[in-house]
Amino acid sequence: MGSMGSNPGPTGGRLSPLSPGTALAAELLVGGGAKAQWAASTKRSGVDIPYPFSTSSADRCASSVFRFDCNDTGNGVYKPFYPNVEVLNISLQLGQLRVLNYISSSCYNYSSGKMDSSTWNLGLARTPFMLSDSGNKFTVVGCRTLAFIYQPKVGYYTSGCVSVCRQGGVTSATNGICSGIGCCQTTISNGLDFYGVWFDDRMNTSRIYSCVPCSYAVLMDSSSFSFSTSYLTSPEFNKTYDGRVPLVLDWAIRSAINFEEAKKESHVVRVQKRPQQVHKLH
Repeated sequence: MGSMGSNPGPTGGRLSPLSPGTALAAELLVGGGAKAQWAASTKRSGVDIPYPFSTSSADRCASSVFRFDCNDTGNGVYKPFYPNVEVLNISLQLGQLRVLNYISSSCYNYSSGKMDSSTWNLGLARTPFMLSDSGNKFTVVGCRTLAFIYQPKVGYYTSGCVSVCRQGGVTSATNGICSGIGCCQTTISNGLDFYGVWFDDRMNTSRIYSCVPCSYAVLMDSSSFSFSTSYLTSPEFNKTYDGRVPLVLDWAIRSAINFEEAKKESHVVRVQKRPQQVHKLH
């Protein structure tokens, strides 16, 4: 699902977000409000796992696409992962899942004279989720930084953002403001089921590394971010959540051509025979 430095591409069909009303109806229809319960040690993680989601392979009522791994994160604290990004919370009412997304970085290596990049990608094509265009923004931090979200198998960039500093360096940036000076944010397209970061090395920190050694880029929950000028001169931003930040996923639905086609598909949670409207989870 996710990896550092590799470039798996997107596959799959048309996606659209599951509306809050449909999400709630799906909860009542499929699960009756039932919840998969955690073991005592796992309840301390504070994450509720509502049906149809599950953490146990023994739970035959939940499809494998709704099943989370339960990993020991240290000191006997178990947290849900899907499959290798940590789940923060699930909202059936909003039709959303919040996870921790890894921050990508590009730092100047004085010894080699080159930029060392550590980038992350996340593929959702075979899951019931997609990247939320309303809840997230592509966020870039740096003084000489041009970064893109790319789709490698399709061969194009879906979003890009450039962040620079004026002649005064980091003093030209302002805490709480992310409009292109030291920090920039941009929206993403609707319906994306793959996310990868690419840094354009023509804009780099080789001339300013003593003050601003690194650039950062990540797709993240826009409500969780407030820019600090300290992010430019220190690794503070990258250390947030151990190099991760919240990301919003929309519970995705695929649109079938007709009612009969939808009934044949697996993982159908809700099919309603309405004019020009058939919803199914796939």
